[in-house]
Amino acid sequence: MAKNVKIPVAPKKPTIFQVFSTKLKGSRDAKKYARFGDETITHSLLEIQSMVQQGQHKVNQWLLNQIAPLVGANQKILTQIELYEVQIGELLKSPGISGRQKKAQKERIEELKKLISASLGQQRFNSDQLEVLTSNADQARLSWISFYEGMASIYFRALNKKLSGEVKAVAAKVPPFTSVPLVDLAEIKNKELI
Repeated sequence: MAKNVKIPVAPKKPTIFQVFSTKLKGSRDAKKYARFGDETITHSLLEIQSMVQQGQHKVNQWLLNQIAPLVGANQKILTQIELYEVQIGELLKSPGISGRQKKAQKERIEELKKLISASLGQQRFNSDQLEVLTSNADQARLSWISFYEGMASIYFRALNKKLSGEVKAVAAKVPPFTSVPLVDLAEIKNKELI
């Protein structure tokens, strides 16, 4: 795998500065957007969405960086398997004349078959690693969605508090958020590299 770089998950909770600035933006926007509903996308919400989407793009980049060595290794494995199969074919075409040559040839064929089996095992291991990395990346991507919902709720709580003086937890509706999808690995899987 590539460098041991941590997966860029969203923070468990916003920093004090993020909370304060989000509350401040919410109370300022209460004056600007007083007549609009909860689902109005404001510049402050767009800023939060942009930060979250940037985090999701980092997750995708992390995933691509982590699977690149696996794809390269599997390409090398496929090339080695083809080479072993060609060598086995050549050995089968020209059988040895003496018993000693036939025995050595049979041992070499068995050795090549073991190498093919070991290479296929390594390829399966790499494929399993890809599944683990993809699952981890998907969880990290989802953590950014949760972070957005938390930041948006802080924003709307401050906005509603400024507007009406009282805040009901269920009253605010978080506007829809377009999440960045996880990298599509179908092309790599179709080429049987993973």
